[in-house]
Amino acid sequence: MKKIKSNVGNFATAKLQAKMLSILAIIALIVVIGFSMACDGYEDDTTPAHENQWGNWTVTKAATCIAKGEETRTCTLDPTHKEIREIPIDPNGHDWGSLAQTTAPTYTSAGIETRTCNHDAAHKETRVGSPKPFTKIADFKAWLAVQPGNTAATPYTVKLNVSDLGGSRNIPGSVGNALFTNYTKYVSLDLSDSTITSLPCDVNNYYIGAFDECTSLTGVTIGNSVIGIEPFAFYGCTSLTVIIVASDNGAYTSQDGILYNENKTTLIQYPAGKADSAFTIPNGVTSIYWGAFGGSSLTSVNIPNSVTNIGRSAFNKCISLTSITIPNSVTSIGNSAFYYTSLTSVTIGNGVTSIGDSAFYYCTSLTSVTFATGSNITDFGHNAFPGSDNLKDAYSTGKAGTYTRLVNGSTWTKQP
Repeated sequence: MKKIKSNVGNFATAKLQAKMLSILAIIALIVVIGFSMACDGYEDDTTPAHENQWGNWTVTKAATCIAKGEETRTCTLDPTHKEIREIPIDPNGHDWGSLAQTTAPTYTSAGIETRTCNHDAAHKETRVGSPKPFTKIADFKAWLAVQPGNTAATPYTVKLNVSDLGGSRNIPGSVGNALFTNYTKYVSLDLSDSTITSLPCDVNNYYIGAFDECTSLTGVTIGNSVIGIEPFAFYGCTSLTVIIVASDNGAYTSQDGILYNENKTTLIQYPAGKADSAFTIPNGVTSIYWGAFGGSSLTSVNIPNSVTNIGRSAFNKCISLTSITIPNSVTSIGNSAFYYTSLTSVTIGNGVTSIGDSAFYYCTSLTSVTFATGSNITDFGHNAFPGSDNLKDAYSTGKAGTYTRLVNGSTWTKQP
């Protein structure tokens, strides 16, 4: 009996094991089928996309201006399973050939260059080149001499590729001299590709600058090679409206057409032909360069407290300038700084210790000068104000206060 009972138990155990193995086999089969279905189900485009594990789309054929492109993505479960889709025609998908000149440039007009798409010859791109440059100052001067007169509104745009300007304006053969002697021929000068390093000034001959009083110069572009701009470079250029400096010039910069040193602590030139009537010097400027505003039509200039020095002839011949306030931060006013202006009144801050010769001389309308409280000028130049040295003498005893005179009068009187 025991033996029979044992066999029955073994049979039950074996039967249970067989059933468990069958269940495991079915589970494995389901996994395999499911695994396969995740990849294969996409082949008839009926199985939803989430059953595939797709990678990112990759462009396999770029679209061009005349043909569609393709991009592909691959299943991460089986790299033989791929999906392809079209990329629309790209209107900008050109394969450009080399530029070819179709219209030759002249000294005053830019040439035209064209390039053709290798995909479709009907697709072309045209761009305007640059005017033909002058490489010799003599050629520029000869050309300018035979051109008809024009206006400041329609200047000749001229490109100069030279290594120097031939000296200051008073030197025969210089660029400035060519402009000065052909004063009815208005020119906008592009020096961006020139290799000049300086704009010179003849310090031995009344400080005549590179383009001093070239009244037909309407604009100038300065390249990155210029590292020195000497005094009065653009003094009295009454048609000059804009000065542009190459962005990679390490010595100078321009803002709103106005020329500064690189860190904008010195205002070098306010173009005298600018149409504005008022101007505020940016805070941070510490020095107003020689001749910086010379000949401009400004009626009002606001000088910030950052300015410490007003250079020689800085506002010389600003015939529309009627009043000015010089802040306490200023310590010196250069020779002829406000010579021949229309100032009727001026206030001079208490920081000024030096006023140069003829600083306000020939300001025939100037009838009131106020020296701020605490004023202590120790260097009072000759003929600094109209009326010879009368105001200088009156100040030596009266110091701070307001002094007045009659128009064209020579006697200055301190007011109570």
